[in-house]
Amino acid sequence: MRIKKKHILKEALLIDTTSEFTPYEKKIFRIFHKKYGIGGYGGDFDRWVGAAWLIEHMGFDHDDAYDMSLTYWYNGDKLFKDSEPLRRKESRGYLFNKLVQDFSDPFKDSISPGDNSLIGNWDINWYDANNILDKGQNFKISSPVNIWTGYRGFTLYIPFEDRWYSHISYEFKETMSLMGRIQYSEVPTTKKYESEQDPEDEYNKFYYRTMEVEQKNINGETEKVLTTGKTKIKIPNKLSKDIMFDIFQKDIDELKELVVAHIFKLPEEDKETV
Repeated sequence: MRIKKKHILKEALLIDTTSEFTPYEKKIFRIFHKKYGIGGYGGDFDRWVGAAWLIEHMGFDHDDAYDMSLTYWYNGDKLFKDSEPLRRKESRGYLFNKLVQDFSDPFKDSISPGDNSLIGNWDINWYDANNILDKGQNFKISSPVNIWTGYRGFTLYIPFEDRWYSHISYEFKETMSLMGRIQYSEVPTTKKYESEQDPEDEYNKFYYRTMEVEQKNINGETEKVLTTGKTKIKIPNKLSKDIMFDIFQKDIDELKELVVAHIFKLPEEDKETV
């Protein structure tokens, strides 16, 4: 038995855990181990001597004696090594990120079937300091929201509206669209390959989710106007298609709440139109 500081872990030998042999047969193998030493090809055990001892001293018939002796000669070393479990558990950190990839497209198709990417309209609040659009300084627009899938997440394209504004520049029009992003990523671990089976490692307990909204300025540069940063979220106890769909939908709903509560600013000046 090996004792660790945090846990007491009894590492059983194969002979303790196997159900292939009866308790009496296991007792014989332990006698062999004590009397003749290590079995297996590399050991000193003589299977003819072992069989003879079983016949003369333990009352075995010849068939059983030779079977037992052959087994110890063949596998005696394995029987007295630590038992290694056969059941394996997949890394939950790996599995979660794989399911993000596997189910992103099916989820997108479920809320926006076919070639259509529209998922509805969101009411967006705008501030136009100099009333360039002739809508007043503060106004609200119902904008269509389109969803695309990407690497480990989603992009939501939110154009201003379909109305054509002939008196503003192309650069100003570019500022009137928003790009929302939902991104998923791994929580790193310093011992990834050693901890893939460790349920207590943070890599297998949490994931990161990032939400942000981008808007271009009048110079065509993309700026992050709304961001949540990296949020550490617990991986659900069970993972399935339905659970992943639920995660995606809740995240879109949460991003919507952030967007419709925010006031987005338009440039105070337009570039000259030709």
